[in-house]
Amino acid sequence: MISKNKVTELVQQAIEGKEGFYLVEIKVSATNAIKVFIDNDKHIVIADCIAVSRFIEKNLDREVEDYELEVSSPGMDQPFRVFRQYIKAIGRTVKVIEKNGTETEGILKTATEESIGVEIEAKKKNKKQEAEPAKTVNISISNIKEIKKTITFK
Repeated sequence: MISKNKVTELVQQAIEGKEGFYLVEIKVSATNAIKVFIDNDKHIVIADCIAVSRFIEKNLDREVEDYELEVSSPGMDQPFRVFRQYIKAIGRTVKVIEKNGTETEGILKTATEESIGVEIEAKKKNKKQEAEPAKTVNISISNIKEIKKTITFK
């Protein structure tokens, strides 16, 4: 079985010196199905994933051990795995599920290693009343079970 540590080492070498790139997650199954998720602080394109995939393939020998390799960026449906994803998502709509089950959806305004600030949109109770002002909720990173970007249509 190909080790996760070996793949991690290869990915780190592949993205070394490339501005803004970082490793999000690596999954290696018992059948050597390898999934690598990389991202960039600005944006990532297919060519970036292809380059990392080719680097890994060049450094693993299929004659010794067969494997299946997939390199991609984390999708919209994937929860954040590393802090840099929080920073990249500032200004975007996110859904946060806390460990106690509380759900908060709003615009990610701030992110530190300790907590995030999510602005919840003002809502009108009825047409005659004025909307309450938007409010920012601070959530401790240690209380977050899952956080994902969401798509909003306005």
